[in-house]
Amino acid sequence: MRLNRLVAGALAATVATGAVLVAVAGPASANDEGPLIPGSIFFFANTGGFDGNTPADQITSGTTAVRPWQSLTVDATCPAGTGVIQPLIRIPQAGVPVIDWEQVPFGPVSTLVDSDGRPYTGRGDFMGKPQALTYLASQPGNTAVLPFLVACRDVDGNSIAYFETGLTMTGTSTANLTWSIPAAAFPSEPSTTVLGVSATTVEAGTSVDLTATVDPAAATGDVEFFAGTTSLGTATVTGGVATLSTAGLPVGTNAVTARYLGGSHATSTSASVSVVVTAVAARTTVTTLGVTPVSGAAYSAVTFSTTVVASSGAANGTVSFKDGTTVLGSLPVVGGVVADFTTNVLGAGAHSLTADFVGTAPYSGSVSAPVAATYELSGAVDEQTVTVDIPVGAISITTPYTPSNPLALGTAVLDPADSTYSASAAFEDIVITDTRAGNLGFTASVVSGPFTSAAGSFSGLHAGLTGLVADQVAGNALQAGNVTLTNHAPASDGLDVPKVFATYGAGQPLGTAHIEGVFGVDQVPTSVAPGLYTATVTFTAV
Repeated sequence: MRLNRLVAGALAATVATGAVLVAVAGPASANDEGPLIPGSIFFFANTGGFDGNTPADQITSGTTAVRPWQSLTVDATCPAGTGVIQPLIRIPQAGVPVIDWEQVPFGPVSTLVDSDGRPYTGRGDFMGKPQALTYLASQPGNTAVLPFLVACRDVDGNSIAYFETGLTMTGTSTANLTWSIPAAAFPSEPSTTVLGVSATTVEAGTSVDLTATVDPAAATGDVEFFAGTTSLGTATVTGGVATLSTAGLPVGTNAVTARYLGGSHATSTSASVSVVVTAVAARTTVTTLGVTPVSGAAYSAVTFSTTVVASSGAANGTVSFKDGTTVLGSLPVVGGVVADFTTNVLGAGAHSLTADFVGTAPYSGSVSAPVAATYELSGAVDEQTVTVDIPVGAISITTPYTPSNPLALGTAVLDPADSTYSASAAFEDIVITDTRAGNLGFTASVVSGPFTSAAGSFSGLHAGLTGLVADQVAGNALQAGNVTLTNHAPASDGLDVPKVFATYGAGQPLGTAHIEGVFGVDQVPTSVAPGLYTATVTFTAV
């Protein structure tokens, strides 16, 4: 609701040319509560037909500039629910003290009193410009700042907000009397914020729901939640409520608050609520194992069924299935759930079978009680001896570029910002093939020799290999996503010494890695003589 749209009511008189104050008279309204105290000028505004655009609705200052009557007040926003806006101006008179408004933003207008305790109520008499001129004549420079107040009232006449400022008046006669009021906005209708938490004691990493209730419920905007001075995040107010779930509270006692950031209403901060976050305690586990069958034919399918129960929560980790000390296989444990494990490697004889759980913190490990099993060979038996020779294998790394078929970077480009040259081109088909037994994994490095020509040279420091990507080779057990790639920017991380650009961890399937990237030079000084420069780039895989 804009103040300059609401100045209205029954105006029976306007000022003559040269005056700056407007007399208000006319019939009483529903909000009429009696006359103002002497010495006050009271402008009554209501939602009527006054538009402030016709000459009769305007006032003229001593400078003959025509201004709308509404501009005597401030162009400000009253809170929702405002039905009447009332500006008050006080011109001091002899024997009548200058008003001293009590700072009460809410409640009836009658709570606004002068220094003698006399309330402002209703519409009243206009104490016109003679009083203003008389007062100005007693002031230095014939200038004074007069108290000015605007009250926002609901339809029942209760004040729901007010704004207090000063109206500056200067002059010695009606011909040169001028005034001005600073542009300002009403303070927003106040709000209150109350914080609720879903738990006051939690373990680290546990989510806590923070609920801020903003009053009034019509408030719009956001609420920011804090642990001390650390922001936990923001949430939008809907129906007077904003909620944030967080697992980010640190270990210790946290003073959690919610601050309504304002919008339709003034900002407000809740009282703090203590949330105690404890360190995650170690959680013990119990692992049990069932084996089916525990007897029968050797090398038949045997199924291991496992449960892992934690003292609190649901365990995560890995369980390994063992025959004595021999590991038969492993499976992940997620949220306490373990899939069944089936094997057909158990030969003739007695076996001691266990499930060995290794937990992820805070879950401790545990081993099941052993399960005894015995399997026998069935039918006539004729044992045979069979051998197989696993080759040592080899690792190789190849690229398609040779002295007769070099990677051409093209003509270098001058960067005028730093007066250096740069050039680059796609480096394709870096192929690493590993057939070595033992799943050793590999590390690949690259180094660039100096770039030389008949006219001079520059260091391999200016060379780099970036934009590296590993492509999956079809039908290949080696997964491209398991190859770790490291870019090396020219100049800042140059290739004048060997730099590792690809690694593949041990214990993973063998195969071929196909890698491509961008090879380039940068920051080559302009002092380098012109010419075609050639360098030898060496790739190594071990």
